[in-house]
Amino acid sequence: MVRIAVCTCPEFSHTIAILPMVRSLVHEGADVYLFSYSQYSKYLDQTGARLFHLDRIVPHDYLWKKGEGHVLDVEVMRFKQCRLVSSPLLKQFELVKFDLVITEQICLWGKLLAARFSLPMVVTSTVYDPAHYHDEFRGSVSWRIRRRPLRALFKLLRILLVAGVLARKFRVSHRELSDLFHKREADLYIHYIPKDPFYPDAPTHEKIHMAPDDSIRRVIEGSFTVPSQFLEKRIIYISMGTVHTGLIDVLWLFWEAFKDSDYFVVFSLGEVLLDQLPPMPSHYMAEKYVSQLSILDQAHLFITHAGANSFLEGINSLTPMLAIPQAYDQFYMADMLDRLGIGKRLAAEHLEVAKIQDTVRTVFDQHGEYLTCLQEARQKLHEGMVSAQAAHQVIRLADQHKLDR
Repeated sequence: MVRIAVCTCPEFSHTIAILPMVRSLVHEGADVYLFSYSQYSKYLDQTGARLFHLDRIVPHDYLWKKGEGHVLDVEVMRFKQCRLVSSPLLKQFELVKFDLVITEQICLWGKLLAARFSLPMVVTSTVYDPAHYHDEFRGSVSWRIRRRPLRALFKLLRILLVAGVLARKFRVSHRELSDLFHKREADLYIHYIPKDPFYPDAPTHEKIHMAPDDSIRRVIEGSFTVPSQFLEKRIIYISMGTVHTGLIDVLWLFWEAFKDSDYFVVFSLGEVLLDQLPPMPSHYMAEKYVSQLSILDQAHLFITHAGANSFLEGINSLTPMLAIPQAYDQFYMADMLDRLGIGKRLAAEHLEVAKIQDTVRTVFDQHGEYLTCLQEARQKLHEGMVSAQAAHQVIRLADQHKLDR
């Protein structure tokens, strides 16, 4: 029996994407240890894996509940989180003797553990090649540095100090640590978004494109019922994600844009306090959480931050999207949906009520064209490998390591 460590990050979409494969690994007889957060226990329990709750060491919301919430703050906290979990996880790895590590692209401590114990590494990612969106992401960081250079320099120095501690703990050089942080190659690379047809120069080393699998979420999450008086209206669903909350002002622009419309508008607001909302029009519904899979089966337009889950679920439900990206892979996916003709990208910094209204009217006027493009994109999504097939490849890699050892 092979022993596999699955290392996840706190972001929901990155965690939920890998769970069907984890369940398949368990069904194939692997002894799987899933390092994640009790926040997601109802989903994690469906896999049958052994659970190690990281929030016993560091809170689930540690990354984005400190600082100002922009990307430099998150990266500082990501390095600090890695330092906090390092000692207990090093002890766990010494005790269990794993044969392979599966780690998310942005989960640095998973990569460090694979390097420290010389284990084969399977890297999962939401995108085919992270380099495709790095330029825009670096531009976002550079803008923050220019805006407040001394504050940004202080944050970068904090990252370097923590990096030094991590290098000593995991017995890697600073150069090796930097390579792991930026590394795109692995023994096997699993991505959930298909190769972008408009990006032909993407690297073609050993990669698996996973087909979407929402079976675990559909077991756990409830349904959404549209009130009967709105069944004949066009339904707009608005959600800006579960992590970065820097688009509160954008949410209020959408609130203003549709208040006199004939649409039924549903807001999923996450951590926004419902008792601080402006007066709510009768055709609005605002909740902390909405069953996204269920409402997208009924919606005519999805206004989103273009996170990984949202991007995939918008395609799978054949729902045109308006994307307002905030950080990381969201820029990549917002560009991709624009190029594929399945939605439109809007820039948060240039957003106005009139522009929102005009764009929505355009999408509805061309709804048939968007639907055709969505059908093509969904077909491409489902050409990927299913969870059981991916699990077979991972187990073969782990078995080979056992033989070599």
